[in-house]
Amino acid sequence: MNKCPLCFSDHTSMSFTKYEYPYYKCDICELLFTPNIREQDIITENDDSIQRNNEKDNNTRIDRILSFGLPNTKTILDFGCGAGLFLKTIQNKGLTAIGIDKNTELNLTAIGDNTVDAISIVEVVEYLFTPFEYFKEFSRILKPKGIMYIETCPSNTLDPETGFYCDPRFGHCTIYSKKSFEYISTFFNLIYFELNSTVFVFKKN
Repeated sequence: MNKCPLCFSDHTSMSFTKYEYPYYKCDICELLFTPNIREQDIITENDDSIQRNNEKDNNTRIDRILSFGLPNTKTILDFGCGAGLFLKTIQNKGLTAIGIDKNTELNLTAIGDNTVDAISIVEVVEYLFTPFEYFKEFSRILKPKGIMYIETCPSNTLDPETGFYCDPRFGHCTIYSKKSFEYISTFFNLIYFELNSTVFVFKKN
């Protein structure tokens, strides 16, 4: 039995297989997940692609974060910062930028409780094999009224079995649904906003 890595429910079932990797669906939070992807099978990673880190889109992200976040937002953590293109946009706005990625010395556990105004998580949550643990840390380090800004493609916006986004070759191991985000909101006592079909904001109470 494969437990859901988000809500830990045993009520999961095989949904489909893609490139020999089984994807399971949780009956409770509707997360799609595969328990493991071998590193040698990953053929590409979205690492600071200009498609998602151009100046126009990065400025839009900053504007959204500032409009939903604390009135005096000063510190933004970019989780999955890659080579740091979005960090430069943050700094150009006169804000403090913190970057965390798989190759950075800094990690979430080193950051104090209630110390970060906002967290940017752009096309990253689909890479998390243990999403509950990460969202627990995101919630811990956010200040009250601070926000998580997330961009991803939920399962209700695509056909996971035939679409490009749910693909182990990209390292995409967890595909969320609106119900998955509702679970996160309820469990961690966050206010949940859906800006559009691929952009989501969670505000800490």
